[in-house]
Amino acid sequence: MKAVVYEKYAPDDNYKSILQVKEVPDPKPKPNEVVFSVKAAALNYNDIWGMRGQPVPVPLPHISGSDAAGDVIAVGEDVTGFKVGDKVVSHSNMSCRVCQACT
Repeated sequence: MKAVVYEKYAPDDNYKSILQVKEVPDPKPKPNEVVFSVKAAALNYNDIWGMRGQPVPVPLPHISGSDAAGDVIAVGEDVTGFKVGDKVVSHSNMSCRVCQACT
């Protein structure tokens, strides 16, 4: 699959210099996960923070795009609330509830 990937941070906010469209392996769901094909995606402040590497550095390389919608294409063996073909939206509004930015 294709993904927007970055392998270093852009502390100067020059995001164009770090973003690359690359071919990456197709994801496989863990037992409690679903995989969905992305039909629409957007970047939000979580992605900007990630590309800056602050306030909390994300592991690199990183695939950006925390707001996404699409169709479920695979479900893990423990998943009961979703099935292949369901339409879904990701919810990226989770926080670590530890660092100053999240509290």
